[in-house]
Amino acid sequence: MDDELDGVTEHMKERSTWLRIFFMVGFGLALYVVGFVLTFITLAQALFSVFTGTDNRNLRLLGADLSEYVNQILRYLTYNSQIRPFPFSPFPDQADVVEQQLQSETTDADGSGEPDRATAESSRQGTTPEPDDPDTGEMVKKKS
Repeated sequence: MDDELDGVTEHMKERSTWLRIFFMVGFGLALYVVGFVLTFITLAQALFSVFTGTDNRNLRLLGADLSEYVNQILRYLTYNSQIRPFPFSPFPDQADVVEQQLQSETTDADGSGEPDRATAESSRQGTTPEPDDPDTGEMVKKKS
């Protein structure tokens, strides 16, 4: 029994344990703040969708980055990662992942699986593509 108490006493004296607990409290507070920011982004995206018919690309990218940051914080808080999140490591950049998902979602109507270039390009620029056929408003596939 004395050996068990000595082990607990040793763990309580370890500086690394207390340092991690200190960082966990700080990241817990950061998680709380990021939650409010994500709530604001969600509401703003809903308003963009209502008034413009589409989401805001910049808010979508920020939301993806903050979501990954929340994931990193939660992994650290639950001891599933020893890597401290931002500002001790680089801030997550999910732009490439979001762009790949966007390209896979904007495929041709013919089901070819190839991205519609006008839609994909306009998405990268944050604009809506102009229709090729002004009468029908449809995108016309141009032959090379």
